[in-house]
Amino acid sequence: MLKSLFTVLVFIVMQTTLLAQQVYTHTIHSEVLNKDINYRVAVPTDYSKDKIYYPIYLLDGEMLFFSTVAATSLDATYDYMPESIVISIDYAVPSNREEIGLNSQDLTLTRNGENFQNYIVRELIPDIEAKYHVSSKRTIMGYSYTATYLMTLMLNESSMFSSYVMISPEVTSVSLNELVDKIKNNTKNRSRVVCMAAQHDIKKRIRFAKRFSSYMAKANVASVEYKLISDVDHTTVLRRAASEAFPLLFKDYVNEEILMRNYSTKKSLAINSKDLFDNSNELNVKNYGVPLKLNSGNMIFLMDRALDGEDNKEIAQQILQPFIDEALLSENLLQVSNIAFYLDALENKQKADSLYRWGITVSNKKHNIVRSLNVRFNYARGILAKKDANYQEAWNVLDGIVKDISENYQGIVLFFKGEISASYDYNNKQGIAYLESALDYKKELSLWGIDEAKIYTLIE
Repeated sequence: MLKSLFTVLVFIVMQTTLLAQQVYTHTIHSEVLNKDINYRVAVPTDYSKDKIYYPIYLLDGEMLFFSTVAATSLDATYDYMPESIVISIDYAVPSNREEIGLNSQDLTLTRNGENFQNYIVRELIPDIEAKYHVSSKRTIMGYSYTATYLMTLMLNESSMFSSYVMISPEVTSVSLNELVDKIKNNTKNRSRVVCMAAQHDIKKRIRFAKRFSSYMAKANVASVEYKLISDVDHTTVLRRAASEAFPLLFKDYVNEEILMRNYSTKKSLAINSKDLFDNSNELNVKNYGVPLKLNSGNMIFLMDRALDGEDNKEIAQQILQPFIDEALLSENLLQVSNIAFYLDALENKQKADSLYRWGITVSNKKHNIVRSLNVRFNYARGILAKKDANYQEAWNVLDGIVKDISENYQGIVLFFKGEISASYDYNNKQGIAYLESALDYKKELSLWGIDEAKIYTLIE
C-alpha cells in the first residue's frame, strides 16, 4: 500500500516539477564588464521572504538550468536537500563560454576572465542576495570547460562558495600536487566537492577527475565525493548530472544518526517532532545555512520507527501532529496522502477522511490543482473501498481530476500500478477508463468490493 501510494506521488512530482517553479530574468549593469548582462533565477512557486533558501549557481545554464531545477524540486519535496533557488550565470552573448576567459591548460585567466570572475563575486552574488532571501552557503556547478574553471574559483575566491559540483572537468596540464597545495593554502573553510565523470568519456578525462578528487581528499581540503556515472558519455552525462550530484552533495542533510539518537532519548517522554530536530538543525545550519523542515522525508523516518515493533500509537500520534498542523497551515497537499496513510495505521480513519475532505476543499485554488491530484485520487479510492460505496461521489471526484488534467495541464499522466491512467483529451464518457485502469479492475475489483455491474451502469 505505502509503495503504491508513493509511486503515484513521486510520479506526479516528477511530471509537474517545472510547473512548481517560477523563472525570472533580471538585468544587471556590470561596472567591471561595462555592459548590461542578464541572469535567470528559478524559485519555488510558494517562495516566501519569511523562509531562507539555498542558492545553487550554474555556469553553462543553457545546458544545466532546467535539469537542475527539476532535480532540486523533486529532492526538496521530500526534504532530501534544502529548498533552493537556482541561478543561471548567463553570458552576455548566449552560449559564449569564452567569456569566462579560462586557459584550461595552465588554469590562468585572461584580463576579461578576471573581470568576469569579479562580476560573479562582486556584482552578481550581491545582486542575488539583495533580491532573494538566501543562505550565505553557496554551491556552484560547471560542466567540462566550466567545471575546470571552478578550480580557479577555489584558488582565487575560496570564501565565496562552500560547495562545488564538477561535471566531467576538462583535463589540465598543471601538476595536481601543486594545484591542490595552492588550493589548500588559499582555503579558509573546508568545502564540499562533488566531482563526476562519464563512463564512456575518454580515459584521460575520467582519470583526471578521479585523480583530482583523490588529491583533494588526501589533502583534507574538502569533503570529496567522486562518482563515475554509468552508461553515459561526455554529452549525455548532462541528462543525469544534477540528479546524481545532489544526493552526494546533501547526503547529510537529513542526519538520520542524530534524529535516531534524539528519538531514542525522548521516546519514553512526551515527544514533539520539532524538538527532535534541534541537534540536527544545528548541524544543518552550520553546513547549509538552512534548517530542516517538517516534510515527508523526516516524517516517514520518525513514524516508521515509532510504529516499528513497539506499536506505540500514543508516541506516533504525538510525532504526527506537528506534520498535520504544518500541512494544514501551508496547504501542503503533497503531504496529505502520506499523513493519511499513518492516520489509517493509527486506526484514526475519521481524521484521515476529514483530512482528505479538507484537501478537496482547498484543491480548487489554481496553484493547488496539480498538487491535489493525489489527494483526490486516494479519496476516491477510499470511497470505492467502503462496503456501501457512493459511486456517484467517486465519479465526481475522478471526473474533476480528468477535467483538470485535460484543461489545465494537458499531457500530464498519473501512474498507478504500472498503468497509464490519464492522458490527453479525456471527456466524461472516456473518463471512466481512468477509474478502470486506476483500480486495475480486471484483477482487483473483488478486493475492493466493487460491483462491476454498477460501474457499467454508471458509464451508461
